[in-house]
Amino acid sequence: MLAVANVRTRPKPTGRSSEYTEEMGILICERLAAGESLRSICRDESMPSAATIYAWLVRNESFLKLYRESRDIQADLWAEEVRDLPYECEALGLDAAYTKLKMDGNKWAASKGNPTKYGDRVEHAGAIETVSSTAMLEAVGAFANLLQTSAKQKLVEGTVIENE
Repeated sequence: MLAVANVRTRPKPTGRSSEYTEEMGILICERLAAGESLRSICRDESMPSAATIYAWLVRNESFLKLYRESRDIQADLWAEEVRDLPYECEALGLDAAYTKLKMDGNKWAASKGNPTKYGDRVEHAGAIETVSSTAMLEAVGAFANLLQTSAKQKLVEGTVIENE
């Protein structure tokens, strides 16, 4: 009778780690702060998936704080690259259209990464008024009366004629 040998010669693959460790969180944030995208980091087999990282952000307040700080630094890096890109691309002999595209991409990424610092400035014109609920109800009532009145009228060649 033949003895049955263990057919498993390789250890069972365990997949990517989904357990948060402070060391892993720091490593991810260091790579983000150095300008690497989260997608690029997650392509590395030794790193957790993006879904796992997002779950850590929801569950771990200290990781969330570190992640936000890293993203702010990343936005600063992208904004600084915008200044250097024309000179680097000129030195490499790269096309002006390519340089502009890369600069616009970095400006966009910086504005989304830190909108307070790099986003478009929006100015609101006019004063903001508060209205009491009583005044609001009176205005709505007046508007309803206006609609009733205009429903009774017809506009014929620029003149208003009352309905009979």
